[in-house]
Amino acid sequence: MGIEPKKKTGGRKKGIGNKVTTTLRQRIDLFINRNFEAIQDEYDTLPAKEKLNFISQLFAYSVPKLASTTSDVNIKTKLEELSTDQLEKVVNQVLMESE
Repeated sequence: MGIEPKKKTGGRKKGIGNKVTTTLRQRIDLFINRNFEAIQDEYDTLPAKEKLNFISQLFAYSVPKLASTTSDVNIKTKLEELSTDQLEKVVNQVLMESE
């Protein structure tokens, strides 16, 4: 004599987004749009290494992840080995390609 699990009823239909997530994304978009110039001004003051870190963090929200975390560690290690001049070149290259 076991307990029968209840059948689920209601809830979101397949393909319907979560209201909280949707609202949060809209608010974040609005915040970024309203503060874009200030964000850009702050970005412009960052050293090359921090600029590259900032860009790589943004990619997580716009570019699907295709590689495992092992690749991320390898890339980070290689970036840490670069000189400031080399990092500046990488940052400038990324910025030019994103335009």
